Amino acid sequence: MKRARILLIPILAIILAVTVGQVDAQSPVSAEVDRTSLGTDELLTLTISIDASANIDSRPELPFLTDFDIVGTYSGTQMSIINGDMSVQETFTYQLRPTEAGNLVIDSISVNVSGQTYRTQPIQIIVTQGTGVPQPANPMVPSMPSFPSFPSLPSFPSLPSFSASPAQPIDPSIVPDQLNGQDFYVDAVVDNLRPYQGQQVVYTLRFYRSVSLVGQANYQTPSFTGFWTHTHPDQSEFSFSKAGRNYQLTELKTMLFPTVVGEVTIDPASFSIPGGFFSQGQEILSNSIVLDVQPLPDGAPANFTGAVGRFEIHSMVDHPETKVNETVTWEVTISGQGNIDNLTDPVWPETSEWRAFDSEASVSTQIVNDIFGGARTIERVLVPTISGALSLPPVEFSYFYPDTAEYVTINSDPIEVKVGPDSGSSASAIGSQPNSAPPTSVDQQVSVSEPSAGIRPNKPAVSTWAIGSPLVTDRSGYWLLWATPMLLIAGQLGWQWRQRHRHETADIRRSHQAKRVAQSSLRKVKNNDFSKFETAGRILSEYISTRLNRSIVGLTQAQVSTLLLEKGIDPQLVDKVDHALTLSDIGRYAPSSGGMDDEDIVSVVKHLIDDLDRSFRQQ
Repeated sequence: MKRARILLIPILAIILAVTVGQVDAQSPVSAEVDRTSLGTDELLTLTISIDASANIDSRPELPFLTDFDIVGTYSGTQMSIINGDMSVQETFTYQLRPTEAGNLVIDSISVNVSGQTYRTQPIQIIVTQGTGVPQPANPMVPSMPSFPSFPSLPSFPSLPSFSASPAQPIDPSIVPDQLNGQDFYVDAVVDNLRPYQGQQVVYTLRFYRSVSLVGQANYQTPSFTGFWTHTHPDQSEFSFSKAGRNYQLTELKTMLFPTVVGEVTIDPASFSIPGGFFSQGQEILSNSIVLDVQPLPDGAPANFTGAVGRFEIHSMVDHPETKVNETVTWEVTISGQGNIDNLTDPVWPETSEWRAFDSEASVSTQIVNDIFGGARTIERVLVPTISGALSLPPVEFSYFYPDTAEYVTINSDPIEVKVGPDSGSSASAIGSQPNSAPPTSVDQQVSVSEPSAGIRPNKPAVSTWAIGSPLVTDRSGYWLLWATPMLLIAGQLGWQWRQRHRHETADIRRSHQAKRVAQSSLRKVKNNDFSKFETAGRILSEYISTRLNRSIVGLTQAQVSTLLLEKGIDPQLVDKVDHALTLSDIGRYAPSSGGMDDEDIVSVVKHLIDDLDRSFRQQ
C-alpha cells in the first residue's frame, strides 16, 4: 500500500499540471463593461483588453448578441507607465444598446493569442424598462494608441498613461505642400528610402487638424508587413499657421527594421473622424510609402549572424579567484544601436579546462534620439576541472555598420581566473591499512564459522517465503491514471481546433446571419416613429457592411454603390439602395408624421434586404 501511494504522487502531479496549470496561468485577455445596470434607452460600453506583448492572431470573436444591438465599434492601443514599467494593451470597444428588459448575459468572448484560444467570463447585465427615448451613441471613442489627450481640445479625455510634450513651433520644411487649408490631413514619411536589410528606419505619421473634434479619431496602424517594429512611446505636439488657418500637429513614430530585400510597401494608415450633429464622420488615409531595401554586401565574416547597427562587447566574471569544482559566472554584454531584440548570441570559444552550462540571454532596450538600442547580456556558468591560472579567451562578435557599409568584428578582453585545488580532496584511500600485513598462508585465514569482533554473521534464511499483496502495476486503475493526462491533452487539442475553426469561419457565419439579424432589428423599430428613418438606414448600412465584409462608415453613397456593383449586384437594385439611404438621411433631419411620399421606410428597407440577400447568395 505504501508503494502504491508513492507511485500515485507523480501521477497526480501530472494531472494537476495539465488541468490546473491552464487555469492558474494569467490570461492576457480581459473583458469589462462600464456598468452592470442600465435602462433600455441607455448605452452599454464593452471593452476587451489584450496584452500587446503577446502575438494577437485575430480580432475578438463576439458571441451572437440576441439581446443587444451594436451601435458602434472602436479599436486602439493604450500604454501606461507605472513606476517606470511600461505596459501596452490593444483595446476593442463596443457600444451596445439593449433590446429588451430583464437579466441579460453577454456570453464568453474568444480571442486567439499566440496560437492559444482564450475565453473571457460571461457578464451579467440587469436591464430595466427605460423612458422610451433612446440615448444617442456616444461619440467618445478610445484614443489613438500613441495619441494622448490633446491639450487644446477639452473633448479629448486625459489618459494618465501618456504625457505629450507641450506644443512648440514647427520646422516649416516638414509641412507638406498638399496641406492647403483642410480641416484634417495625414502625412507619412520615413527617414531613409533605401535602407539595408536590418537597418533602422524611422516611420513618422503626422496628424494635422485645424478644427476641434466632437470625439476622438480612431487610428488604425499599417500592418508593416516585412518589418520588425518598435513603437516610440513618446510623441510631439506642434502648432503653426498655413493658408490662413491655425493647425495642431501630432507626430507618432515607429522604428522599423526591414527583414526582406527589394521593394517593400508600407500601406496607408487610416483615421476615422467622428461626425457631429451637422457633419458626417469621415475616414482619411495617409500616403503609402515604397522602400527599396538593399541586400547586405558580400564578404561577411564567418561568425556574422545578421546584426546591423553599431555595437560594443564587454565580458566579466563574478569571482576572479575560485577552486576546483566551484562555479564561476562568465557574463558577456553586447550593447549599442540596432535591433537588440533580434540579435543572435555569439559563439562561445572552446574551454577544455572548464565544464560549461549556458543560460538564456536577458535584454534591455531603449530609444534615445529616435535610435533604438540597448544591451543584451548572456551568462555562462563555468566549473574548473583543474587548478592553476586559467584563462578565458576573448569572445568575438561581428556586425554590419550601415554608415560605412563595412563589416566590423569586435572582441571582448581575455580574463584570467586563479583556480585553487579542491578543498575536499584527500590522499588516503578508503579502507587502507598501512600497518597491517597480508596473510602469508592458508592457516592464517580467519574462519567463517567463528567471526572476529565487529563482524556480524549472516542472517539465516527463513524456511518459507510469504507472497505479499499484488503489485500496483498489476491493477487496471494504475494504467487508467496514466491514460488520464493523455485524454485531457487530446481533449484540449480538440477544443483548440474547434475554436480555430470557429474563428476561421466567423466571417461566413456573420454573413449568413446578416439577413436574420437585420430583419429582427427592423421588427423592433417598426412602430418607433421617432427614429425609424435613422434606424432603418443604419440597419441597411450594417447589413451591407456585413455582406461586403468591410466597414462603409465614412463612405459616400456613390462609393457604396460602386462596391455593390463590383460584387455583381443588379444596377437597378443598387439604385433602390441608394434611394433608400437618401430617404433615410432626409427623414433623419426632417421627419414627418405621415411618412415621405406615403412610403414606409421600414418596409422599403425590409424588401431591399430580401432582394440583396438573394443577389448575394447567387454570387
